[in-house]
Amino acid sequence: MADARLPTGTVTFLFTDVAASTAMWEKAPVTMGAAMARHDELVESAVAQAGGWLIRPRGEGDSRFAVFVRASDAIAAAVGIQRMLAAEAWSTPRPIRVRIAVHTGETELRDGDYYGNTVNRCARLRSIAHPGQILLSQATVDVAAARLGDGVVLRDMGTHKLRDLTEPERVHQVAYPGLADEFPPPASLDTVTHNLPAELTPLVGRDAEVGEVAARLGSHRLVTLTGPGGSGKTRLAVAVAAEVLALHPDGVWLVELAPLTDPDLVAAAIGGVTGVRQSLHGSILDTTIEQLGAKAVLLVVDNCEHVVDAAAKAIHSLLRGTPNLRVLATSQEPLAIAGERVYPVPPLRLSDAAELFGQAAATTTPSFVIDDTNRDIVNSLCTALDGIPLALQLAAGRTRVMSPAQILDRLSDRFKLLKGGERSAPERHRTLAAAVDWSHDLLTRAEQILYRRLSVFHGGATLEAIEAVCTDADLDADEVVDLVQRLVERSLLVADHTAIDTTFSMLETIRQHARAKLNVAGETNSFRDRHLDWFRSRAEAAYHAMSGADMAYWVAALRSDQHNTRAALAWACSGGEPNKGLELGRYLRLYWHVEGIPGQGADWLERLLHLTAGERSLPRVYALASLARLRASPDADPEVLAAAEQALVMARELADAPAEGFVEYVLSFCDFHDPIAHLESAQRLMPADDPDRAAVDSNMAEAYCDVMRWDDAIRLVEPLLLRAESQGNLDSVQHLSEVYSKAARGVGHAEEALQHAERAVVVARQVGAPTRLFMALDSRIDSLLEIGDYVAAAKDAVELLTIAESVDPSFVRSLALYQAGAVAVALRRSEVGAILIWVAWRELRAAWLRVPRLVRLHERILGQARADLGDERYDQSLRRAEIMTVDHAFTEAAAKLAEWTSAAHGVDV
Repeated sequence: MADARLPTGTVTFLFTDVAASTAMWEKAPVTMGAAMARHDELVESAVAQAGGWLIRPRGEGDSRFAVFVRASDAIAAAVGIQRMLAAEAWSTPRPIRVRIAVHTGETELRDGDYYGNTVNRCARLRSIAHPGQILLSQATVDVAAARLGDGVVLRDMGTHKLRDLTEPERVHQVAYPGLADEFPPPASLDTVTHNLPAELTPLVGRDAEVGEVAARLGSHRLVTLTGPGGSGKTRLAVAVAAEVLALHPDGVWLVELAPLTDPDLVAAAIGGVTGVRQSLHGSILDTTIEQLGAKAVLLVVDNCEHVVDAAAKAIHSLLRGTPNLRVLATSQEPLAIAGERVYPVPPLRLSDAAELFGQAAATTTPSFVIDDTNRDIVNSLCTALDGIPLALQLAAGRTRVMSPAQILDRLSDRFKLLKGGERSAPERHRTLAAAVDWSHDLLTRAEQILYRRLSVFHGGATLEAIEAVCTDADLDADEVVDLVQRLVERSLLVADHTAIDTTFSMLETIRQHARAKLNVAGETNSFRDRHLDWFRSRAEAAYHAMSGADMAYWVAALRSDQHNTRAALAWACSGGEPNKGLELGRYLRLYWHVEGIPGQGADWLERLLHLTAGERSLPRVYALASLARLRASPDADPEVLAAAEQALVMARELADAPAEGFVEYVLSFCDFHDPIAHLESAQRLMPADDPDRAAVDSNMAEAYCDVMRWDDAIRLVEPLLLRAESQGNLDSVQHLSEVYSKAARGVGHAEEALQHAERAVVVARQVGAPTRLFMALDSRIDSLLEIGDYVAAAKDAVELLTIAESVDPSFVRSLALYQAGAVAVALRRSEVGAILIWVAWRELRAAWLRVPRLVRLHERILGQARADLGDERYDQSLRRAEIMTVDHAFTEAAAKLAEWTSAAHGVDV
């Protein structure tokens, strides 16, 4: 949480970082860990003594960032840090030394952190300091000159250009008795020979990346930045080079390979930039190696991808022949050289993407600002553009004639929209299409085929799915692994390693480009059909497997597949085969239900059923019944029952007993008059190996509980639970454990009931499905209340409310509210409890009045509340409940339960 005392307006910042920390971490990680802990203690102590506040690290991991109201306090803290560090006996390979910068100016405080040019200038000032040195800006000196502490002397270091800043800075060094005093000139753009371009706009949102890459370059001689076209590789590389100027006193040279069309010219391009000319006695590469010798030089070799083999060979030779040379390369794929460290350039974080968009938009449209009226739209726009800097800048250019909302609306064809970049930019960066075409045109024929076909996937695909969907006579399945690896290396695919599997996905911008290529190839319909077929078969496999020991795996797998299954359903609705979509929906029904999103699934089935209206087929039977099951709730529309009855008639006409049995099972949820009769019919009609048969049997046992036939429920559930355990059917084990708990409570075996409820919760957490956990917790609350452990019941009720906030259908919230009320009554907070129960009862009454067990429970709880409150207060509570909304009651329940279960308040029972 942000410190409310943090100063605003004009403040003074102090930035530090540790010299050569990466190398020391690698050499002595254990010793370095203890040393950095001590470093943090000393810095925190010095900042606190001077009256400042430490914020979060700024940049690489071993940096610190503090803020002060007074500039003189910041200077005192800087001196204190250097004195403490110098006096410490360090056990690390070399003493811990830091460079410090202090700068004063106006800033913006947002969400506990500071933003703006003042922050950037302080960070850039730190980058030119040397270990042990304290540098001040002119603004800080102007403010603090009259209040310098005893012994503090300022030395004017002259004016210096700082990375990304157009205005130079007058720099001053702090001298203090006992501290190091002699340093090389500040490592600014003025003091080291280089050919880095002077950037006209500041680099936005890459401070962390600059620090990370600089640290890698400090411990490895070759670092390659990878990423798709327009991701900002070049800009980041130039920023890193400016950051590490002091480490390369013999020169920092940018070599631009993009203009080259002949790979044989790579060595000449490198030699030309470093001032080497062709020798009569050897190759230009040999001459470059000879002339560089032992010099401490950094080469930034930009855009290697189109001449990657030649660039790799040249860089490898240079590194082998020059002991102090370091190379920072940019490429859409790694160079694959021994010792190379690859750094994939990530998309901009949302806040940084919005800042870049706002900055670029203000450049073209001076009146443009991001404020409360457009912030959400800008954030959505930045998300849709994947945080790609080039895309954001091109979109910002459209603010001359369009609002952010209009730009967002037209992003379905972003390649036509996003063009017209700066005339000074390379041709490949003047339109988004040109940037991605540059990447695509470097692919081999087989890579291009797979690239375009991968566009049918949404949100990622496994290798198995890619092999099944994307291969044919033109693309052999045996090639897929190598081709996928190549596309990952070229930054056109992103690999995501999860606990379930490794999946491969495209940024949406890349996927749209690939989809356009698929359209041009005339392959869109056929491969979307294959995509639908694959996910239909995968959902079918999951439907059958979810009744076994692998339920947890399949819930997680289908959750991972959700974007693809939505895309497959959308294709079935818009151009594919609707009946395959009905089958996909049927097999997803159980997943939608356990995931707590039955409404989403029902919407898809309604669309597909409308497209197949008039047909009489098994897919329609199962889809109608699945729709009814997904819509079933105490307040369901009468059309839900009508859909199930229509499915029953059709199943009988088709003479399909398993389908008829499934519909009877669904009717037990929709027809509350006699659910047992429907379940008995389902048992008679469904084969023993039907995936839903176990659910039918366990629901029969629960139906016995509802009518308080406790002994019948126990006789049925005991063998079912043993069978479910032997089969590893987690879903049945959980449900049967809940049913057993209800039956045990019914016959007065409270402790046994709690044991079964506990087991249901354990299995539900193992499965990882929110609705399953909800029902298990609901059962455990009943048991905890029965044995008098009201505090534990209250804690479960808090979790129940949390789950209910995120799942569907809406009556689940009322059920959670009712349990919160029951807990409140048990805790003798009966006024609150009665109100919560009556609000929930309004929503649940229609269903509960048909269930004798629930009616009896309801009467018992309210009887306790009336006895506690007396008739008058009880009636007042009822009147309050009559005007209270479910949302209001839900908020009150959550607040009260949190209060009662907190350690600060405790619970007096």
